[in-house]
Amino acid sequence: MTILRRVARNIAGYVVQHASPGWKEWAEGLGRELDFIESDWRALRWAVSSLPVLLDRRPRAILSSADLEIAAQKFASQKRYRVNDVWLANNKDWLVWVGPLLSCLIQLLTEHTRYWSANCVALPGLIILLTHGVLHRKPSSVPDRDDTAGMVQFYKKELERFCNVSFWFYFVGFLSVGLGYSLMVGVIGKLILGLFWTVNLWIIAWKYRNDSRHLQQIERLTGDDVSA
Repeated sequence: MTILRRVARNIAGYVVQHASPGWKEWAEGLGRELDFIESDWRALRWAVSSLPVLLDRRPRAILSSADLEIAAQKFASQKRYRVNDVWLANNKDWLVWVGPLLSCLIQLLTEHTRYWSANCVALPGLIILLTHGVLHRKPSSVPDRDDTAGMVQFYKKELERFCNVSFWFYFVGFLSVGLGYSLMVGVIGKLILGLFWTVNLWIIAWKYRNDSRHLQQIERLTGDDVSA
């Protein structure tokens, strides 16, 4: 075996090992096809072309009823664990915004500085994020472990809630707060805040994409049965 072929196989093996669940089968198929490429250079290019897959963290697709049950049980277990969390853990989604909101209000009411307009921009976002955290501070009632149909319905409703409501609260809220805070700092601060808020918005968009994909897969599998 040539060095090029060995490198290509190592790259393909690395991709298979570290690919996200949603890309695992594709990566394994790529590794098998590598053996049928005669040219070592083409095999190396083929393996290298698969590396961008590692940047796409895609969950496993829901393609069957068994996949749906596994995904619903896993999701319900995570929610069930949160129900048993301490008070602080269940309320952190809104508590984290109390301090910034109070600071923003105090500055608006007591000071008329150059930060006044920045606080006006940030205030709506802080209110949106705090309101969303308060409304969703109490974990939903999770079905019993032996209630498969209930867990599937619960999973679907939670996905719908995020895609139709929570995503927009987070997106608009983070965007407003990020723009407001960026008006308070200099160039370096703008770069740091821009990077921070960009990462947060990317995470929210990534979750929205994956949840939307799962929701579509569930609807194709269940039709109207789940929502009945």
